[in-house]
This record gives sequence, structure tokens and C-alpha cells, in this order.
Amino acid sequence: MAEPGTYQRNGRRNAGTTEAVFHALLRTWGKLRQVQEPYFARFGVSGAQWGILRVLQRAEHAGETALPLNTVAQRMLIQPPSVTGVVDRLERLGLVKRSPSKQDARVRHLSLTPRGRKLVDRVLVGHGDRIASLFAEHSPEELEAMQGMLKRLEARLTLLASQELGTEATPPKSNKDKLPK
Repeated sequence: MAEPGTYQRNGRRNAGTTEAVFHALLRTWGKLRQVQEPYFARFGVSGAQWGILRVLQRAEHAGETALPLNTVAQRMLIQPPSVTGVVDRLERLGLVKRSPSKQDARVRHLSLTPRGRKLVDRVLVGHGDRIASLFAEHSPEELEAMQGMLKRLEARLTLLASQELGTEATPPKSNKDKLPK
């Protein structure tokens, strides 16, 4: 019998390493949010709001002027009901607008307003430098290795999520739309 905090994998004991990595990943995610939330707050938005604005901005650059709310949720990797509250706040701020679909009146599309576009442009002015500062301690080789490991983890999680939902696993087409930078 394995001790608490250890796992059997391929018949071998993994003495807590897997759990340690899992907790390190959770702590890192928490610290990333702790660092980024005040950054976005300087612009009057939350991290979740920024994520939606960024998804819409990327869609516009790809020629999609408006996205169905469920598509926004998929690109953000969250459930549609979670998007609704964030969108409500963005709409009250005048940064996005909802409009009914021309094909299906039950579907609502979301798009940036001119004010929303201006805010995204303002944030993006120093955004690349901000992201670079988060990884300043890592060499290009380390970043490449980290990206490879995260892609493999994402693929595994995609498979596990599809099994939980009873759907077929569909690997992401592009990481650029999955998590907002």
C-alpha cells in the first residue's frame, strides 16, 4: 500500500513528486493571479474581464467582428454561465456590446465597443514588456522546455476533460486563443 501523498504509476511508486508538482503549479497560478490582478486593475478591469476583451480583440484581428458568447467561453476555457456575469460588468462599463444573432435570436453575440478597443490598445502598449518581466529569470531554452511541458500537460488535461464529459478529445487548434496574455 502506498503512503499518503504517493502514487502508483506503471507499477512504480512516485514518492510525492507528482503531488509536489501539482501543488507547485497551483501555487504558481495563484501567484500569477496575485501579480496580474493589480496590473489589470490599473486599467479598471479584472483579469477575467481582460481575458474576454483580449479574446474579442484577437477575433477582430482574425476578421470576426462578433463572437457568440459560448465561443468566448470556449476560448477562455470556462463555462458559459461564468462568462455572463463578467460580460454584464463589461457591458455596464461600455467596453462590449451584446447583440442578437441574425441566424438564431436565442444566441447573443459579443463585440468590442470603440471604448473597449481603446482600452485594449492602451493595455497592449506595455503588455509585452509585462509578460517578458514575468519570465525574466528564465533562459530561452528554459522557456521552450516549459512550453513543451505545458503543451503536453494541456493535451493530457484535454483528454481527461473529454472523458469526464463523455465527449471526444479535441486538442486546441492554437494556444494563442486559449489563455489571455
